[in-house]
Amino acid sequence: MKNIYKFCDELPVFNFYKIIETKDYSWLYVDFDGYNKIEITNDIDDIWESIYTEYLELTGDSTSILYYEVVKELLYLQTRYNVVGTLLQQLSMGKMSKQIFPHYVIELKKWQYNLDINKPLKEELERLARQLKSSKNRINIKEEERKSFEKKETGEKLSLIQQQVKLEQALSRNEIDTKKTVVSKWIAMIKEVKAINQERKNKNGK
Repeated sequence: MKNIYKFCDELPVFNFYKIIETKDYSWLYVDFDGYNKIEITNDIDDIWESIYTEYLELTGDSTSILYYEVVKELLYLQTRYNVVGTLLQQLSMGKMSKQIFPHYVIELKKWQYNLDINKPLKEELERLARQLKSSKNRINIKEEERKSFEKKETGEKLSLIQQQVKLEQALSRNEIDTKKTVVSKWIAMIKEVKAINQERKNKNGK
């Protein structure tokens, strides 16, 4: 089994920002160097989600946490809408065997769409189609929430190198190796700089 970074106190901050920038989960693998080919495992989305959630908790960025929750729910709703729509469309064609039909019922139930096999199929499909249509409203609401969060996002974010330079200057340290510094330590250093700056402001009465 390949070694995978699973926590913020394991993952180098260099890798973290590479994933943010490229969406390439290869950077979660310990043996990945940016050049070799990595076979991505099926559970990698869950691992990254766990790491990013931990990152948000460590930074104490409540706005980003709320935004991330909205994005996650929106993704789920959109995926459910597309999957259920496809299932209902295939069922309405009525060309499947009796052996396959139960699998469709089970799959629909996974997405919280319950087809009653004791009722006429046409009526059930029409009912579920109405349910699917109404779910579009919820998707639209979540989409507006996402846009609202993004509009509130102000200021240009610093790149990893820009952050590195500022940290080195503020902490009077030699070059910080971002490929060896884990995410949790990086966050701790940023908090240390903020605390130092706040202390200076307090002393200066500003």
